[in-house]
Amino acid sequence: MSARTVTGLIALAVTAVLAVLGVVRAGRPDPAPLTGGGREFMVAARLDPAATGVIGVEIELSRRDGGPVAVRAVAVSAVMPAMGHVTAERAAEPLGPARFRVHGELFTMPGAWRMDVRVDTDTGSDVVGIAVTVDR
Repeated sequence: MSARTVTGLIALAVTAVLAVLGVVRAGRPDPAPLTGGGREFMVAARLDPAATGVIGVEIELSRRDGGPVAVRAVAVSAVMPAMGHVTAERAAEPLGPARFRVHGELFTMPGAWRMDVRVDTDTGSDVVGIAVTVDR
């Protein structure tokens, strides 16, 4: 087999691998929402991904009584009870009615964590804890 043929086969193989990886990544399903409830609010959170390092978290709020969601601020922090780790609270940015996003490092190591979503309203605060398992 000539060097030119080998080079062509290698280029073809690399192209095929990159195409498959692109399809797999583009076609990956959205992560399932993690849910929790507080005194006034229900929270659905999607972590992209549930991993150490910098991640994105999308939060959707609803009221237990079905009323309109009117909040002053939303913030997220994380606690690893088994190790005593606590991460700094991060302010969430509004995305639309009852939807927010946080971007940053929440989990410093793999394991069982509790993500706390603090919802501030004109009448007080509600903290919703959500169990999160971080694999990597």
